[in-house]
Amino acid sequence: MTMRATDPGHEAELQAEKERLEVVQDMLSDILDAACTVKAGKSHLHCEAENDKIRHWATVHESVRRDRDAAADAYYDLRYGPKFVANVRVDRDRRRSR
Repeated sequence: MTMRATDPGHEAELQAEKERLEVVQDMLSDILDAACTVKAGKSHLHCEAENDKIRHWATVHESVRRDRDAAADAYYDLRYGPKFVANVRVDRDRRRSR
């Protein structure tokens, strides 16, 4: 794989945004997991806070995933080119269709 010549500042910005959104997505997943675990431990009684967290996850996780994918695609396109991005998208779609 050949790296493309890029502006280091722009590349660093794209990489930072990709990594930021990866962290946001991981945090949302952790919040969802914790809320579901606590809710199950309470036998699903008095779970208003947990339900709020689950609703928040349901509201935002798809947009965060799309934003993360777009940021990753922009970074990979700048760094490796459009053919690499096309392969990443195929792999991503294949994993999601399982």
